[in-house]
Amino acid sequence: MRPSISSLAAAACAVAALALFTGCTAEARKARQLEKAEKYFKAGEYEKARIEYLNVLRADEKNTVAMERMATMWLEQGTPVRALPFLLKLRTVSPENRANRMKLATALVAIGRVHEARREATSLLEKWSDFGDPLYLLSDTIRNGPDLEATDQAIKAFPDKVNALYLAAAANLSLLQGDAATARRHLQRAMSADAKNPEVHVAYAKLYLREGDAAKAGDSYKAAAENSPVRSQARMRYAEFLTRSKGAKEGEQYLNEVLRQAPDYLPARRLLATIAIGEKRLDDADRQLKEIFARDKANVEGHLLQAQVFMAREDVKKAVEELTNLQKQFPNLGIVSLNLARALLADRNVNQAVEVLEKGVSADPEHAEANLLLSELQLRRGNAEAAAKHLALLLQQYPALPAAQGMFITALRAMGKLDDAARIIGEQIKVAPKNPQLHLVLGSILRQQKKPAEAQQSFENALAIRPDFLPAIGELVDLDLAEKRFAAAMQRANDLKTKMPASPVGHFLAGRIHASQKQWKEAETALLKATEIDSTFSGAYDLLLQVYVASNQLPQAVRQLETAITQNPKNDRALTLLAMIQVQQKDYEKARDAYDKALAVRPDNATVLNNLAYLLSEHLKQFDRALELATKARALEGTSPAIADTLGWIHFRRKEYPAALPLLQEAAEKLPETAEIRYHFGAALLATGDRSSALREFRAAVSSPQDFPDKPDARAKMAELEKDPAATAAPALTPKP
Repeated sequence: MRPSISSLAAAACAVAALALFTGCTAEARKARQLEKAEKYFKAGEYEKARIEYLNVLRADEKNTVAMERMATMWLEQGTPVRALPFLLKLRTVSPENRANRMKLATALVAIGRVHEARREATSLLEKWSDFGDPLYLLSDTIRNGPDLEATDQAIKAFPDKVNALYLAAAANLSLLQGDAATARRHLQRAMSADAKNPEVHVAYAKLYLREGDAAKAGDSYKAAAENSPVRSQARMRYAEFLTRSKGAKEGEQYLNEVLRQAPDYLPARRLLATIAIGEKRLDDADRQLKEIFARDKANVEGHLLQAQVFMAREDVKKAVEELTNLQKQFPNLGIVSLNLARALLADRNVNQAVEVLEKGVSADPEHAEANLLLSELQLRRGNAEAAAKHLALLLQQYPALPAAQGMFITALRAMGKLDDAARIIGEQIKVAPKNPQLHLVLGSILRQQKKPAEAQQSFENALAIRPDFLPAIGELVDLDLAEKRFAAAMQRANDLKTKMPASPVGHFLAGRIHASQKQWKEAETALLKATEIDSTFSGAYDLLLQVYVASNQLPQAVRQLETAITQNPKNDRALTLLAMIQVQQKDYEKARDAYDKALAVRPDNATVLNNLAYLLSEHLKQFDRALELATKARALEGTSPAIADTLGWIHFRRKEYPAALPLLQEAAEKLPETAEIRYHFGAALLATGDRSSALREFRAAVSSPQDFPDKPDARAKMAELEKDPAATAAPALTPKP
């Protein structure tokens, strides 16, 4: 039966009415949710507010009020990465809202995307020329010459010359230009314009810190905090200052007061956790992290701190797992890639660390620390060209970054591009002519270029800036000895002894000069004096032993030392030298006893710990005690390549190859001319499957004129690998500067 027209009309009306009712109901529900969310937001109950605002956004994904509130809450919670999606969408939906766009620029700075932040700030100034906030951001994010020039132009173009943020920005720029007096005048005017502006007080704190007045800087940070909301970066900055200047207790008291007023303020809890980790109070850190994750399970900074706790407990596997999961959630954050790579390195997984960093810097190219670590690892692996590529890009953004400059020069030298390296150092010297280290590096490059006269001038320039700069004095003595200018070299050593009588270096250099002329008795006298001043000076002991061997005086030296020890059984210098001679004479048991007696006198002597560890490992096969002693030596002198070699080789002898490899690599990079160390590194590479790099190391060890006990084994392994087509030539080892 056909329905009547009247029935259809009635049905249509019913449907329309239902739709209207449903629409009204949906709008009413959304309005109620928004009203409820606003109530929670204004009361500071952010957890409840977030739930309601998310309900609003499920019904209306373009609701600007809900997006603004979500972004604000995440920013106030110190989690800009969670605020960013809302702020980016708000820029699309409401591009005329300058407050939201300013929050976007601030969030971008917080996660390290400074270039994007500056671009956003510049765009804001182009649209609103009198907007002070983006101008201040530009002044606070200057990284290079173009940034400085652009900021200078923006400040000059700003129309409101009495605006407090304009004056604070001008002060920041003046400070960067080294003009503290002008910065102070700007800030005095800024205080007159707006004495309660937190950024003005922060700028004052920077000025006071530049002048070395920590007390006034603290007062300024405190004023900035007092003129800011409880949930603010200014409060956290003051807490950090208190912790640094007055200790953890002061910082914790302030943070606990912040949390009393705002229990859900996560940055305060994160800072408390950071302080606890630094003081090894890991249970306290756990309690703070538990509170953080109860409020925000995906809190990036919280998970980074959790990984630090695992590392502090020496649970590297858990740290790697924690950071791997975090990277899956936030694959584009350089800070996550950096921390994961560090954990992987602690887990002896260099290849995976490099892979993580390569992906990380590709996604977040502005992250300086991730770029630096990747470049360092590439240099260690002998891939100077790849390191130079990354460093060149990094220096475009951060041209004044000293670590990047130094690594870039190292990479260029390894690639044989000495002219480029010298040019870059020359440019740096123009910017910082009073830096003696720059003149030293230029001199070493000029020596490498076979330009001794120019190298000498560079070393002299370094000494003109800092007359007690020992590395430059040593380089000049080397040049004198190479040219057989013995009198000039000795004059330098004598001058140093006069200027620095408490230093062993002048006597050591005199010993070297005498030894180079085969003046054995004079060399012995000078070197013994060096060890008298510093009984831990390993270089003096090593050269003394060479003097005794070269002059056939080992038996006489033993008798003299035994007499000295009889007269004073606690003469650790005599005990150490006696042990070294006994090792040379292959009297290993007596050498061990002498070293043990020296350690009883000075348990923290890294030279003795290292030498005894090597003796126990190589000649007495006491690997457990050897490992214990070498580990202690490494803790005392973490930068010593000799100790790194000893500890690495002990791990190798114990078949702990992943632990051995990075230590032996470090030693080979720092002492590339030492044949035995190159052999050790080659053996570790071979044991871990890198046959081509192992072949490179064995070739270096075999081709060296130096002799060492395992040279026949190095030759045999080299011959075996040369028959293997897979063991192709590896890139040259990149030495450390």
